[in-house]
Amino acid sequence: MIIQLIIDLGFRTGIHRDPTSIKSILYRKDSKLSTYELPALNLKTLWAYLKELDASASVSIGTPFRVNDTFSDTQMPLFVGCDVDTAFTNLQREASALLNSVPPISLRDALLLRKKFIGLNSSLDSFKNLITPRDTPVSRSQLTTIAQRVNLKLKICGLLEVLDSYLLNVLTDEKKYPSSQLTVENREYLKKLSRRTELDFTQLNITLWKFWKDLCNGKTVFANENGFYTIHS
Repeated sequence: MIIQLIIDLGFRTGIHRDPTSIKSILYRKDSKLSTYELPALNLKTLWAYLKELDASASVSIGTPFRVNDTFSDTQMPLFVGCDVDTAFTNLQREASALLNSVPPISLRDALLLRKKFIGLNSSLDSFKNLITPRDTPVSRSQLTTIAQRVNLKLKICGLLEVLDSYLLNVLTDEKKYPSSQLTVENREYLKKLSRRTELDFTQLNITLWKFWKDLCNGKTVFANENGFYTIHS
């Protein structure tokens, strides 16, 4: 309910419309620079966050999307890593449309979606590379970027857990795939796919366990020392 109110407020203030396509009191144009000033970038960033929040809520609790791209043309802000964040939001929307849809879910579509999440996760640095202490001090702005990447990877891992759990339930569902109606090749394929998914699920949980273990032990780039973030010797 709160998320819906926040997104509706975003619509009411007009940040779902691109400042270059409409005139709005929210945006101020500098005649000398012929460009839109900082408020436009801040509002674009806010809208990008609201869109991600909408997708996250939808995939988590099954609510319909509040943000309809047909009525929104705000371009995503251009800064380092923004393309990855946008890709994640779009994948969340795709996951919600798949997992919360009324028609039966295609096993092929679920596997394809899982492959996309793995590809996005692989495009980011590993947890180890992100949190391993640097030889030189890390500034607060650098730490913020690292924290954002770590948070994104945790979200991706969370959705991969959901997909893996779903796949394991489907692959072992005798009602959905009755053995008597499957060929020997199909039965072997489903068993193999189930074992591989179970292994991937276990490896994912081990990766998360190692990450939280290192984080709790303080052996990461997040250890604070004299205003910078380095590991204590």
